[in-house]
Amino acid sequence: MGSHDVRLAPAGTRRLSGPALALARSIALLSILAATSPRLARGAGETPAAPLRLELIDTPTAQVLPRGSYDFSLRLLGDGAALLGTRVGIFDPFTIGFSYGGSNILGGGDPVWNPRIEFESKLRLFREGVMPGLAVGYNSQGLGKYDDDWDRYELKSRGAYAALGKTYTFLGYLAVHGGASISFEDGDRDNGPTLFGGIEKSLGDLVVFLAEYDIASNDNKMNGAYGRGRGYLNACFSWAVSEQLSLDVELRNLADNGELNESLGEWNREIRLRFMDFF
Repeated sequence: MGSHDVRLAPAGTRRLSGPALALARSIALLSILAATSPRLARGAGETPAAPLRLELIDTPTAQVLPRGSYDFSLRLLGDGAALLGTRVGIFDPFTIGFSYGGSNILGGGDPVWNPRIEFESKLRLFREGVMPGLAVGYNSQGLGKYDDDWDRYELKSRGAYAALGKTYTFLGYLAVHGGASISFEDGDRDNGPTLFGGIEKSLGDLVVFLAEYDIASNDNKMNGAYGRGRGYLNACFSWAVSEQLSLDVELRNLADNGELNESLGEWNREIRLRFMDFF
């Protein structure tokens, strides 16, 4: 990087810190990547199509994998946790997948593996058109350490859900998503449905901004470890490295939801790699 002038901020100017600073740095980095990377081919004047996303960050969308396609994902989360997953488009409206991981995978100490391989499936009921797309599904994969005392992950699995999605043309594209879910990790006696929603907005041809919010109404009782009742707010910048590979830089738990749990109670960062192709 070239040299630059260092100037003191004017008196009274507030300096960015915490999540705001991380968000600003992510915007600057991915803006550079978008400006310097080769653009994906498309016709002059065409609106870039929304990329295929089966979930925003944690919340599902109404999209499924095309028949004969597959994807792999690697998530590197806080506390040295890692999660590897794969999914397959069995036929056009139906996708299945599996995932496995653990905490303390990176860094010192012994890894703590999840208790089992988790499963997900999704069936698209209506393809998006004039009306929003609609899909129903199930996902047993939670995030973070598995708590044997409460029979749950730090972040509960999605469980059974229904998801809606609609894409609009707006300086590229703007997609709006929402839905409801019910987790079967109810050993903490904090059950019932929860609602979620989010957006994705194209920033040029290669970078997409995503944000989501889950009210976490099934995870808001004050049991000393989980849920302050603030819900889970996440943001992400996704960079299309190639037509098959994407890199996500995610800022999680921006509302600092969580109680005494050290890894859950504060906002944190995540890196995710996705690869998709056809057999």
